[in-house]
Formats: sequence, structure tokens, C-alpha cells
Amino acid sequence: MDQYGARAQAYWRAYLPQDYQRMPEHERAAFSARLGVDIEEAVARRTQELADQEESAQPVGFQARYALPTTLRHAAEQDVLAQTLPAPHDTDDDPLACTPPAQRGREGGR
Repeated sequence: MDQYGARAQAYWRAYLPQDYQRMPEHERAAFSARLGVDIEEAVARRTQELADQEESAQPVGFQARYALPTTLRHAAEQDVLAQTLPAPHDTDDDPLACTPPAQRGREGGR
């Protein structure tokens, strides 16, 4: 399991414990690993989108050009994680508030 899979697993344990417990124990690691791969792929796509937008920007110096891939990757990661593993809301009237958008409406609590 990659870093994103581990983060997803920790997120589900902390913020969606009932859904996590409903998953058969032998499927939890595989689910988290698949979600981690999905997140990794989404980060790569978003990084490329951001890089494509930067190509038309003003020319920059060596240091900025050297730091750009890392900066874009971090920005992409923040975007994707905010959508996939959002910060939980403190509300009792919206049962889906803590459910990641990618998981809403799926059967089996996932």
C-alpha cells in the first residue's frame, strides 16, 4: 500500500468508522490500496493539468523552474485530497458531510 492508501485507510478509520467496520476485514487493505492508486493517478493528472497551464506563463529563472514540479505536485495533491478525503464537517444534519464525494451513493457503505 502506498502513502495515499495509508492516508485513505487512516481517514476511513477516523472519520467513517462505521463504514470501515462494515467492510469485511480481509477487504479493507485492498480497498485502501485501490483508493491510494486512484488518488495517485488523480494527482498525476492534476499535476499535468497545472503544468500545462504554467507553460503559457512568463519565463522564470532557474530556481523557480527547478522548484516548479515540486510546487505543482503539492498543489495537485492538495486539490485531489480535498476532494477525495475532505476535512470532516461538524454537523449532525448532513449524514454525507464526512463521506468522500467519490464514495457517496455507492452501495455497501463505500
